Amino acid sequence: MQLSWFRINLSACILLAAAAIFTSGHAASSPVTIALPEDMIQHSLQDVLPLNIDDPGRHVEGTLILNSVSKLVLGENSAVLQGVVMGRNISIITRVGNQDLRIKVGDLQLPLTCDLTFRFDAGKKVFYVTPRVRPPAPGSKTDMASSVISLLTLFDNREYPVSLTSLKTLNAKVGDQDISVDMEPVDIRVSKGQLIVKMVPRFSKTN
Repeated sequence: MQLSWFRINLSACILLAAAAIFTSGHAASSPVTIALPEDMIQHSLQDVLPLNIDDPGRHVEGTLILNSVSKLVLGENSAVLQGVVMGRNISIITRVGNQDLRIKVGDLQLPLTCDLTFRFDAGKKVFYVTPRVRPPAPGSKTDMASSVISLLTLFDNREYPVSLTSLKTLNAKVGDQDISVDMEPVDIRVSKGQLIVKMVPRFSKTN
């Protein structure tokens, strides 16, 4: 799953904070702390949907797409995401004896509830997200649709890196001066209702 969506509003917030530090004369080594509320993150994610779910696994063939997000609740280093997954040309592959049995499902639309956990690798400067798909409630869908959602649990415990490369160099204008801001992430964490990002700006004038 492509998980670079939160960069949209984060970049703008960092530019504003960095410009404020630059004009106030604070030390460039002071970290910029930005708290992004969960509703902003949800809206940012919704703006970049649909997102393809990469590599469903050997038990599912076809294309799976996260089509919409109806709810995002952030907790302590965790989150709950609710949305809708759409499938195109889906087939389920099961093992019967020594042979693979392919069952064609076709196109479908399913509700999805996913638990997320997070980890920031300070050494590599990489933010990781680990999804865990909740199994469907018994009797809530057709058996075939339930099977597709159940197979999505193959994503469990797989860490997905969130790219921070677009935040490494930002440009801003302060008065009549153009400045370049190289950002170094020092901490990213999720707490109740917000995503907290700490980055150290390195300033240089471009004119």
